[in-house]
This record gives sequence, structure tokens and C-alpha cells, in this order.
Amino acid sequence: MDASATKYCISCFSVINAAADICPNCNSDQNEKRDPSALPAFTVLHGSYVLGKVLGKGGFGITYLAYHRTLENRIVIKEYFPSSMVTRQRDDNSVALLNPTSDEEHFYQTFLERFIREAQILASLRHENIVGIKEFFQANGTAYFVMDYYEGGTLESKLHDESNAPIKFDADWSVTCMIHVLDALRHIHKKNIFHRDIKPDNIYLTNEGQIKIIDFGGAKSERIQEERARNKSTVRIGTLAYGAPEQFSGSGVGSWTDVYACGATLYQMLTGHIPLDYAQRLSDDSLDWTGTNVPQNIRSAVEAAMRLNYKERIQTAEEFIKLLKSEVAPLTSLNQQTAAEITSPSKDRSKAIFAVPVVVLVGALGAYGYNLSRGDSGTAPSPERAMTSGLGSSQGTVSSEGIGSEAQIPAPVIPITPPQIQLAPVYASPSPRQEDFSEDFAAVERMMKKFQFDMALGTVESILRKDPINTNALALKRKIKEMQAKSLSETTLE
Repeated sequence: MDASATKYCISCFSVINAAADICPNCNSDQNEKRDPSALPAFTVLHGSYVLGKVLGKGGFGITYLAYHRTLENRIVIKEYFPSSMVTRQRDDNSVALLNPTSDEEHFYQTFLERFIREAQILASLRHENIVGIKEFFQANGTAYFVMDYYEGGTLESKLHDESNAPIKFDADWSVTCMIHVLDALRHIHKKNIFHRDIKPDNIYLTNEGQIKIIDFGGAKSERIQEERARNKSTVRIGTLAYGAPEQFSGSGVGSWTDVYACGATLYQMLTGHIPLDYAQRLSDDSLDWTGTNVPQNIRSAVEAAMRLNYKERIQTAEEFIKLLKSEVAPLTSLNQQTAAEITSPSKDRSKAIFAVPVVVLVGALGAYGYNLSRGDSGTAPSPERAMTSGLGSSQGTVSSEGIGSEAQIPAPVIPITPPQIQLAPVYASPSPRQEDFSEDFAAVERMMKKFQFDMALGTVESILRKDPINTNALALKRKIKEMQAKSLSETTLE
């Protein structure tokens, strides 16, 4: 019996030829180099999740694309793995400290608590424009959380063309995008949670036209203010070009801090320029609008959001929305609009929309100042990223009445044109080589008739070790457990 012929793509998890180097369904390279500290491909976590490709790795964790064996869909899993502190034990895939001293154990637990806090924050938030979390669990001496998988790309990936020249977007589309972000921030600010790392790399545009805030690794709530005050060595969270001054001084952080980052991000979208960091603006905090056709009231709103003195700045996301919404026209889908039209000023502001028909997978843990896809070196992000959200989307248009209200803002359909990649179905079933296990399946059936449930489960598990998403084996496993539970119940009643 040779089960090695059953091979699955590490990206789309469809069945492919055993000799294939490139998946014919999603064009994914099956032999791409895998980080040696990452869990092996097709490792099964928590009994349900089969790991595929590594989406990213940073200072504090590893992000994987994965497949849910029961639900038969793809998801994203983040693993807590502070690479400077720990190593992977290859005999059992567990995580162990490189230097098991009390200090290292303390730091490991401190950052683990932050990782868990990120999961708790995501689990507590329910908003159209915020990522959601599906499950949290601990295994291998570390922790994991699970999120839905979405195709799309970050705003950062759209801010430069193929020659790396900066792109500036139409004012209406830019403002509308930022209002979605601000509406999500308004929601979390009511819970006294502040993101503290809003930037183009943490704003995600799904192929379905949704806008999502990602990476809550740096989020701060009032509940942890005292802890951070006690811990003077706490890493400062934020990215310099988008971070407000108070963020790096460690005092005065609030909703106005996220407002500054939104203003800086919107400035880059409108001008094509990365904003100067606050230290460079100390002598002159004016903004350069040369070569743009941005309306004066939008300029004024951005400048008010980026005041260096937070007491003089726009204080809340709500206020920023109100200043911006007068320039937003109803949204319409322009899938036929060309990239040239999108990135140039438009007289018809109702057409200021932009689309992303490209597969990009985001793996941004970014926790505590790190971004998984970049690692510690600060190199450019991988072209493949992964995005997650536990929430669906509403469809429709944005009216002037809806903006600034409690109702969630419907997601725009967002249109541009990198080459399209044809995705395979998430799951191709059944495996063409499942007949290789016919003898095993027959043996399992005989064991079940004799009520030899433990032996039957052992045989099924051996099949799953060779073929982790074998549908017949998974169905038999569920059936055996049901029969075992029923038999135990009947025995108890007797």
C-alpha cells in the first residue's frame, strides 16, 4: 500500500499530481523554502487544522495558511513563537526556551500574555471592518488563534506601481476608505481600546470589496495602563511615519493617537508621499500638497488630524468622519474602470473606487511592533499575504446620512489590475488515490462490527497520518466515535 502518491497543494489544498512542483490550480510553488523553525507542512493541530504554507514570520510568531478537516475550508492560524527566545523541538514539535532562565521565562510569559490579549481583543470586537477570531487554543507549549481566510491585499501593496513609483489615489475613494477605517476605530474606542498601529500595511482590501483593519497586536486598553506603567521596559508600539508623538513618549495615548495615524495614512493615499515622522515635523508641521488636486476642506481635515500637540488635534474618530463626510459621494461599482482613471483626479467623484482582483495572503502578527511577513530584518513584505475576518459584509452604497451614524458602513467594491490568478476550489474531493486504503477501510468496518472501537480508531488515525484530509477516513472517525459513545451510554444504563 502506497499512500505517498496522494499529494495536496500547500496553498489551495486541492489534490495534485505527486510529481507536481507547481499547483495547476493556484500556481503555488510546492517546493518553496520553508522556515526551519516553522511546523512542517500538513501538521495537524487541535485535531482539525492541517497546516499548509507559511504566510509570514516575525519576531513574535509564525502565521500559517491551514485547512479545516471537518468544515473543508481554509483558515489562517497564528502561532506564538518569539524566535529570539525559543527553539522548535523536532521530536514532538514543541516550543522550548533557548536559555531557560527565570528572566527568559518571565519575558516569554509576558509576551505570551500579550498574544492571548490580542486574541481576546479580536474576540470581543464585532464590526464590519475589523478582523474576527474563530478559536483560540494552546498546544506544543505555546498558543494559537484561528481566523477566517480572505483573498485580497493590503493598502500598502497598492501604494506603488510595478516600478515602485508611488501612486496617489482619487480623493473621494481615499476619503471613503478612511471613513470605513474610522468607523471601526470609533467602535473600538467606545470599549477604551486603541489600535496604535494604523498604517497602510494594516488596512486590508479584500477581493470582495471590503475594508478591514488587521493586526491588533499593539492594541492598548485602559485595563493594561497600570501594567505598562509598572513595566518600564515595555516596547513602544507604532510605526514612525504614522505614529503620533505621544505614542513614543509613552504618555497621553488615546483615540486622538489613532486619529493621527489615520490622517497620516490618508495623506499618503492623497499625495503618494510617505509622511514625515513627527520628529522631522517639529520645526515645521505643515504638510506638502504640491502636485495634488485635493480639495481644501480635505486638506484642512488631514492637517487637523496630524497636529503634533494632541490637545490641538481632532480628538475622536467621530469628529474626523464628520469633517470628511461632506466630500464623499455615493459609491458605485466601476469594475470596468481603468487603473489610469482610478489613480488620476476625477471630475465625477461618484466613480472614485478601486478594485483588487489579485490573490494575496496576509500573515501579519506584527505583535508589539513586529510584522510577521517582514521578519526582524525590516525587508519588504512578501507578495503573498493573508487576511482574516470573522464577519460577513453588507452590500449597497454609502449615503451622507449613514456616515457618522451607528449603522455600519457598507463595504465598497474596490477595483485595480495586477494579473488575475485563477483560484481552484478550496477543496477537491475525493482523493483520486483513496482506493489505496480499501483494505484498511474494510478492516475498520470489521472492527466496528465487533465493537473493537479503539483498534478501529487506531487504524483510521494511521490513514490520516499519511493523508490528513482523506474524507472517507474523517467520516469513519466521526462514525466510530458516535458508535463508541452510544455503546458506552448503553453499557452505563445496563
